[in-house]
Amino acid sequence: MKSLKSLATKLKVNLVFPITRSFISFSTVLILDRSSKVSLGKGSRIRGFCEIYMEKNSELFFGNSAVLMRLGEIVVTEGASLVVGENCYIGSNANIRCHKEITIGKGTKIAQFVSIIGGQYEHSDAEKVIEYKRFQSKSVSIGENVWIGVGVVILPGVKIGNGAVIGAGSIVTKDVESNSVVAGNPAKQIGLRR
Repeated sequence: MKSLKSLATKLKVNLVFPITRSFISFSTVLILDRSSKVSLGKGSRIRGFCEIYMEKNSELFFGNSAVLMRLGEIVVTEGASLVVGENCYIGSNANIRCHKEITIGKGTKIAQFVSIIGGQYEHSDAEKVIEYKRFQSKSVSIGENVWIGVGVVILPGVKIGNGAVIGAGSIVTKDVESNSVVAGNPAKQIGLRR
């Protein structure tokens, strides 16, 4: 804990570690702007070889007992906010790109190789060049007690309701209702949890 505080002092960033057993592996790469804020709840863990990039005025919050497994990559761009609720599990090789706001509700479980994308390039006009100034940031909301299978891709602007299940390999392009089971590319409802 003392070494993390001294690291925060050296980097002049706002790393918040309440008096807890929170843990960030020393093999994790943290690239933080001095105005960014990282908060870890009690017992939260960021495992080995993750990479976290935080731009100006960005925020990352991990609730109590939230876990990010090995080789995860998180990017939170300027002014954006990523909130991971308590008791969430994010599997290895996760790829989270937050350009506006991404929220993951408490108790949600995310398998390996999942991508959550918070922005995309405007590309409908073939005459215009695809460039960053035409990048559109959108929020993503994932409810509580959601299960997201291996290799799922969640696209910008999607809202997933509480208790939903997303089948492995699905590409989620539109909102998912609470307690529904979806799968496929694009993901479609194939059942309901009862």
